[in-house]
Amino acid sequence: MPTRTATAVVSSSTSRRGRTQSGASSPTSGAKDSSPRRCRRWAEVDAPRVLVCTQGFPRHPDDHHAVFVLDHARALAAAGVAVRVLCPSGPGLPQNDRFGDVDVVRFRYAPSALERLAYTGAMHRRARGPHGLLVPALLAGFRRAAIREGRGADVLHAHWWAPSGLVAVSAARRLGLPCVVHVHGTDAAIARGPLRPLAGAVLRRATTVLAASNQLAGWVRDIAGVDAVVAPMPLGADRVPAPTLPPAGGPVLAVGRLVPEKGFDVLVRAAARAAVPVVIVGDGDRRDALEALAVSTGARVEFTGALAPAELAARYRQARAVAVPSRREGFGIVAAEAAAAGRAVIASAVGGLPDIVRPGVNGVLVPPGDVDALARALADLDLSLGGGGPASVAWLAPEVIAARNIEVYEQARLRSGR
Repeated sequence: MPTRTATAVVSSSTSRRGRTQSGASSPTSGAKDSSPRRCRRWAEVDAPRVLVCTQGFPRHPDDHHAVFVLDHARALAAAGVAVRVLCPSGPGLPQNDRFGDVDVVRFRYAPSALERLAYTGAMHRRARGPHGLLVPALLAGFRRAAIREGRGADVLHAHWWAPSGLVAVSAARRLGLPCVVHVHGTDAAIARGPLRPLAGAVLRRATTVLAASNQLAGWVRDIAGVDAVVAPMPLGADRVPAPTLPPAGGPVLAVGRLVPEKGFDVLVRAAARAAVPVVIVGDGDRRDALEALAVSTGARVEFTGALAPAELAARYRQARAVAVPSRREGFGIVAAEAAAAGRAVIASAVGGLPDIVRPGVNGVLVPPGDVDALARALADLDLSLGGGGPASVAWLAPEVIAARNIEVYEQARLRSGR
C-alpha cells in the first residue's frame, strides 16, 4: 500500500502486501535467528527443566504475536533454565524450532491448511466462528503433546487458563508434575457465562497461579478463591533502546493490536483535538476503520503496520511520549517499554497499567475512554517525566523476573512433593 496523502498516513515500508492476517511478516522472515533443529532431550540437560505450554507464541524472531511469552522464555533461559515451548502448529511452520536457547515444539491438530486457530491475536474470537469446530482437535492434540513433551520436565508452565492451562493441569496430573498457570488479560475477558466456573476449576487445580498484574490477582481471588502470585512479564531487551532525551518535536507513539480494547479510536479523536501528531504501530481488524476516523477528524496519524523489534526500538527513540489508551489491559508491556526508554507515558487507569505508570514519576493516568482527558494529557504532558522511567521499571528487568519465577517453580515442586 503506498503512503497515504490524506491526514491518515500509512508507511509505505510496512504495506500489507506480503503480511499475514495478523499483520506479521511471513514465517520465513527473521529465519537467521531461528534454526529448525532437534530439541535437546531433557536427559541431556543439567538444569531445571520447564515445559511452557502456550497457544500464543511468535512464529519467528521478528513476529509481534505474543512476543512477551518469548521474552519470558528467554529470561528463564538466560538464568540457566532449560526451556521448551509447546505451541500450536500453523501453515508453513516447522515442527521443531529454536529461538536462541529456547527450544520450540509445535503440535499438529489438523491438516496444515486448516490449522488457523492460532496466530491471529484473537483465538477466543476465532473459536466462535466456523473455526470453532477445530477446538476439540486442538485440545486433544495439545494434551497429547504436553504429556509427550512433559516427560522428563520438572514443571509445566501454562500461559493463559484456556486452552493452555486447561490442557496443562490435565497433563501435569497424568505426569505427576507441578503445574503453574499464568493469567493474562484475555483470561478475565473470556471467563464469562458457562466458562466462568471452568476457569475457576482450572485455577484451583493448578499447583500455583501467577498473575501478570495486581488487578488480575484480584480477579483470580474472586473467581477461584486462590491467592495468585503477582508475576509480571519482563522487558524485551531487543525492543527497548537505551534511554535518551525525548525530541520535543517528535510524535506521540502508540503500539498494539488494532482492536477495540486497545482504545486507539479514543487516541485518534484526542489527537485531533490536541493537534498532536501520532504514530500507531500495529495491525488488526480495526485498521481500516481507524484510518477512516483519522481522515474524518483531521488527526495527523501515521499507521505503520506491525514492525520488527529493531524498527520498534527506533520508533521509541523518535517519540516524544507514548500513549497507552486501552479500555482493557492485563499488564501493559508497552507502557513498561516506554518508561524503560525514557519516555513519559500517558495511560488509561485500567487493569495492570497503574502497576507501571506512576503519576508524577514516569507519566500520567487518565480514565479509560475519556477523549477530553486524553486530549488534555497529550497537550499538557511534562516530557521530563520520561527521566523517571528507567528506574521506575527496574523491577521488570529480565534477570529479576527470572529469579522470581525460579523461586515459584521450587515452591511448586515442594508443594507437589517432587
